[in-house]
Amino acid sequence: RPGLSLRPVQGVRPSAGEIRRARRRLHLKAVAIAGLVVASYWIVVLSSAPVPVRLGAALALVLGLVAVGTCIMHDANHGSFSGHRWLNRLLAY
Repeated sequence: RPGLSLRPVQGVRPSAGEIRRARRRLHLKAVAIAGLVVASYWIVVLSSAPVPVRLGAALALVLGLVAVGTCIMHDANHGSFSGHRWLNRLLAY
């Protein structure tokens, strides 16, 4: 099409406020994932819940651990979880 440019837009960067809000969402997501992992682990290992509940908790534990790798560690690997490089490296491991 005439007049259509496929060049990337230069100089479009998020503001400091947008970065803070995005990191806040990342941190809340990480807290929710950690809560899921801890609660499901507690149900599977330490509780005396019936077997069907423990099997459901085992499934939740697997999903939580996958979420740790695909969300928390992935964000830290890209340096977006924190402004501190050491914290990103720690969470990436």
